[in-house]
Amino acid sequence: MKPSFSKRINSVVFCIFSLSVAMGQSDEISKTKLYVINDNKYISALEYADAQKIHTIFYEDKEKLELRFQNFKLLISPHSSFIRVNENIYHMYLPVIYNGNDFFIPADPFLGIVNDIGMPNALMDSSENYILTTSPR
Repeated sequence: MKPSFSKRINSVVFCIFSLSVAMGQSDEISKTKLYVINDNKYISALEYADAQKIHTIFYEDKEKLELRFQNFKLLISPHSSFIRVNENIYHMYLPVIYNGNDFFIPADPFLGIVNDIGMPNALMDSSENYILTTSPR
């Protein structure tokens, strides 16, 4: 008798998990909620920073948010589709939305930038409701 499909999947997942623990690659995964704004997916800058234990600085006079992580400084400006990482400028093709409390960053281009520059890996989960990121080391 063949084991059910779900039992086979569970076995595969368990084997992969066991191997990653045995090889010392058991990174903790954090989840950050995605928000749909104007039919686009956005991530809260403050929730992302909190999940990744990233230090934030808010510049009230210019309404800009800086995220500081290891040797990275990301500067986010309200209503701009550009983000500065250290001395490099990246274009995200959608603007950051600032509601007076939080900055909402367009998820797809932001994830591409984060993964390109070497910050902890980030991807959208299969439900497209969360961003999954490995914990910083």
